[in-house]
Amino acid sequence: MEKIIDRLFDWDKISTKLIFLLFLTTGILLFLPDNYLYRLKLEEFISEYGKYIGITFISTIGFLLVSFTSYIISYISNRRNTAKIKAAIIKNIHQLTYPEIFALREFFINGKSTLQLPFLDETIISLENKMIIYKASSNGISTVRGQYWAYSISEYALPYINNDLLKIPIEFNDENKTKIENERPNWSLDNSFR
Repeated sequence: MEKIIDRLFDWDKISTKLIFLLFLTTGILLFLPDNYLYRLKLEEFISEYGKYIGITFISTIGFLLVSFTSYIISYISNRRNTAKIKAAIIKNIHQLTYPEIFALREFFINGKSTLQLPFLDETIISLENKMIIYKASSNGISTVRGQYWAYSISEYALPYINNDLLKIPIEFNDENKTKIENERPNWSLDNSFR
């Protein structure tokens, strides 16, 4: 019985455009001056079906008010959730471990916004749990070294990721290059899928 009631009153399946059209039409029919109704040959229609037009007008006002209220509540809720996610990401960015920093460096070393990363690696899992990276595709690939998935840096994290955070020196010399190369994760050596 509950499912039947849910189907009957599923607000998401009712077209708001259609309800708005009914609202406008019934509103015009109700509030149009009599001389216009006479010219449009609608006076008999109004006198015969007026009570239904009135009920439809009131019902559409109620539906539009409920839809608008629902939209506002949903919008506010989404804004709050987005703000919480941003705050959590900013907090997490300032608490990155060295392995996480070295994993994020790979995006900049490779010059790509999306990379194939080992989704079972604990560093990658940690970055994903911290919402700094996310899976950018619905499937992964397998290589000799393991299973990889396409990941991208979150749009909320990207503005905070810079050379300072990634411990990338402004000027490169042989010593810096060797140090960065030695800090790269083991899985970054698997070029078989790139």
